Amino acid sequence: MKVLFVVFTGHDDVLQKLPLVEELLRRGHDVRCATAADHAALVGTTGAGWVELPYQPFLGGPEQWFPHWFAATRATHPVLLDECRRDRPDVVVYSDQNWPAKVVARQLGIPAVRAVRLFAHNEHFPLEIPDRARKIEDDCARFAAEQGVALTLESLFDEPEECDLVFVPREFQPAGDTFGETVHFVGPPAGRLVDEYWTPRYELPEVSDAIDVQPWFLQPADPTRTPVLITGGDSTSVLGAVREGVPLVVVPVFSDEIADRVADLGLGERVDDLQDLRAAVDRVSAGDRIRRNVDRMRAAVHRAGGVVRAADLVEAVAR
Repeated sequence: MKVLFVVFTGHDDVLQKLPLVEELLRRGHDVRCATAADHAALVGTTGAGWVELPYQPFLGGPEQWFPHWFAATRATHPVLLDECRRDRPDVVVYSDQNWPAKVVARQLGIPAVRAVRLFAHNEHFPLEIPDRARKIEDDCARFAAEQGVALTLESLFDEPEECDLVFVPREFQPAGDTFGETVHFVGPPAGRLVDEYWTPRYELPEVSDAIDVQPWFLQPADPTRTPVLITGGDSTSVLGAVREGVPLVVVPVFSDEIADRVADLGLGERVDDLQDLRAAVDRVSAGDRIRRNVDRMRAAVHRAGGVVRAADLVEAVAR
């Protein structure tokens, strides 16, 4: 079976998909990963093939983000189309924001699996599209007309496939019991730790011996280093902690949505004022209720099936 992964977004997203790549390789499948050049070495550690996607660095402000994102992702469409015509995969697995991959799959009649990085959405938990994203509606319409495909702003951001893989357990998903049988909550993947090629661009500060400062923590290893994980709320750190059964203190930098979900489920606390950080860590580390909640969520992660179940589903779509 030939599998093409398309993971054009950030480092966290690439790292999340690699255990599934490795599981499919272990089963003897031919796997390629289409990413930007920054991730070529990371993909190479798995033994998968690598397909280079063009990358355009973002240098603007918030108002320019969505036009940049659309232009950058649109530029990957002809590359993916040529690659799939050159060496047709049996299935395309794409991260949910990588919309050109689903367009190519539909243009060529290739089965596709959508890999949802964090939360799935439906009428009970709808995706809220920012007003700033409306700037790209005309660009989206022009692309759809040029390619002869159905594509709207809404489907650009969220359009289910016949098989969606969601990398959280159903119990972590808001309104989790409202999703149908085509949405598969496989939980955060666990795989081998991958050596990364990265050099810090700054000097590390001198701090107390009680604090461990490193230029780079490989995020799947983070939760095992401490009884409480303090995080900015990125999905890799939070889901890694959930998988390992580590309580959380979230100081939201990346996502209010994740921080609020952690607090709502009693897996830790959200901290908005850094003056409260020490007290929050003390409360979370000593909280029996939080520990019980974390243990239940960890059990849910293991029931979800992880990369083994995800690989089974990818194989079933390709058949």
